[in-house]
Amino acid sequence: MRREVDALVVGGGITGLQAAIDLGDQGYQVALVERGASIGGKMIALSKVFPTLDCCSCITTPRMAAAAHHENIQLFTYSEVQTVDHDGAGYVAHIVEKPRYVSIDICTGCRDCEYACDPLARRL
Repeated sequence: MRREVDALVVGGGITGLQAAIDLGDQGYQVALVERGASIGGKMIALSKVFPTLDCCSCITTPRMAAAAHHENIQLFTYSEVQTVDHDGAGYVAHIVEKPRYVSIDICTGCRDCEYACDPLARRL
């Protein structure tokens, strides 16, 4: 499937999220590609950041929500950029989406499918 965008941001960590949001707010159509299953990067897993000791989730979560719901940002999670080619008029990026085995259009994040595959995954 071919989609035309103005900018390609590779990496859905805090920097990639902020870059995509800034570009999207300026009216550019942005494709944000993250190789992991979720955006947020490594910062979302930390507790505090130096030197202010601010909460990482408090910094990252609003940006994650803003990017996920932004009208000018298309998220490609669990995906990787294979190649980027110049075609004379611009660039063409080939993005490979890894199989999820669930439909992301109807997924509610309940994790029932994860539990069905691995009963030990359920946490109390």
